[in-house]
Amino acid sequence: MGTASGDRGQAYVLEAVISVLVLALALVLGMQAVDIAPWTDGTDRQLDDLRTQADDVLVTAQEEGMLDDIAACVANDESNEPGTVGREGPTLLIPGVAPDTAFEAWLDNTLANATQFAVQLDYPVGDGINSTSLTLQSPLDRPSATASTRVTLSESDEILRGAACSPSGTTLADVGDNATADGGFYFDNQDPDGELYGVVTIRVVVW
Repeated sequence: MGTASGDRGQAYVLEAVISVLVLALALVLGMQAVDIAPWTDGTDRQLDDLRTQADDVLVTAQEEGMLDDIAACVANDESNEPGTVGREGPTLLIPGVAPDTAFEAWLDNTLANATQFAVQLDYPVGDGINSTSLTLQSPLDRPSATASTRVTLSESDEILRGAACSPSGTTLADVGDNATADGGFYFDNQDPDGELYGVVTIRVVVW
């Protein structure tokens, strides 16, 4: 009788263990089946959407050559006209304000109705990188998404000037290696012995 009671006790324990395992497995499967998306913060998803929009804008602008124009465009010397930022600095972009460049119009048509945005330019200075804003609006202190792309400038590229980025008839080779000393361009030649002049990064920040 003692043996039978012991066997039954062991059976009860085994059944209890199996029941616990079954319940645990059911909980795991149930949690996997439940869609928790509605309960999560949508900020990350919104930022991903904004980043995709900014990426698409830059991809199209680069394919159409718009970014090459922006990278090669400088403010008019000693000009007080709207849309310039100093003697050697890159030309300021003011989307929607004439004269518009193709890139400004593209930004205005694709982003302005749905988001706020800023455009920034990173370019080489000595051993470092300088960053300047190309738009009147700067990123706010709030979650934002950033997309960026690099633009390569060659010595044969023509310098563009003014708010409309008009042809100047001067190439980057013409301004020489120390372009900033003569006010000819906003950064110096980074490869004096080659055709490459330098590489800049254009960033679009959206929020």
